[in-house]
Amino acid sequence: MKRSRIWLLAIACALGCVSAGRAQPPGSQRPSPATTSTPYTYDRSAFAADIEASKGGERRTELLARRWEAIKLAVAHVHVVQDMSFFRTIALWQRGFLSTRQWTGNVEGDLTAPLVLDGKNSILVKGDCLQRIVSPDDALVHIYGDLNAEVSVAGQSEVVIAGDVKPNGSIRADGIVRVFVGGDVYGPIRSLRSLTVWINGNLTSELSTGTPVTKVHVMGDAIGAIVPAQKAALLYVEVRGFAPWRLLSEAAQQNYTQFNATIGTSDRDPGMYPGGANGMWVVHRREKDGPQSP
Repeated sequence: MKRSRIWLLAIACALGCVSAGRAQPPGSQRPSPATTSTPYTYDRSAFAADIEASKGGERRTELLARRWEAIKLAVAHVHVVQDMSFFRTIALWQRGFLSTRQWTGNVEGDLTAPLVLDGKNSILVKGDCLQRIVSPDDALVHIYGDLNAEVSVAGQSEVVIAGDVKPNGSIRADGIVRVFVGGDVYGPIRSLRSLTVWINGNLTSELSTGTPVTKVHVMGDAIGAIVPAQKAALLYVEVRGFAPWRLLSEAAQQNYTQFNATIGTSDRDPGMYPGGANGMWVVHRREKDGPQSP
């Protein structure tokens, strides 16, 4: 009798181990608490001090080239999550394919003379953009440094800037335009039609929206103004840093057809709020004293 009980206990234990194994197949366990995720943005602070200290010359050229390589995965991430929006840029980086077959504007250092072109163009500036660029149809514009002048594009265009849009810099978009800025935006962005803009730093300037839709993603803080260039249409905003409630409420007064926003930190309690007549705003954290407008 005693042996029978021992055998029954052994069988029950074996069945329990098999059941537990089936409940948690290999690879199904949760990661340890020490495992944390990181955002898909490039770390601009890794280059900022060295570029500032380089004061031009070959050293700065080398640093800008290294920073350009560093932003590629960030742009590729945006390309994937934003409906494959940077298709010309990714085709170039992945396959070496240029729709214009060669660069129609290729500047080894800073752009110091205006570049006004007709037709479709692929423009590369391996330094700062100090003079305006105008391309009226399907432009690809890549700038290794900062933007200190106007870039005006139309058609289906892509603008990738590794540095900042400085106060004297601006972007004018009239078409279906995608913009990536690796740093901060201090100068205005004006869109007349559809725009997707991804800002790796802060937005402190005015952003004018077009029709039918504008999508704004800011990885830092947003303390500028959002207004329609002509007619208010669809507006989608993501700010991972701080955005004041004022920015949302003033934009809502423009009577956008739909205005949806998700805000990392604001000066309102966390929650879901109606975004004007049609839309929703989500605030994730409250901060009493955020960044101040310049």
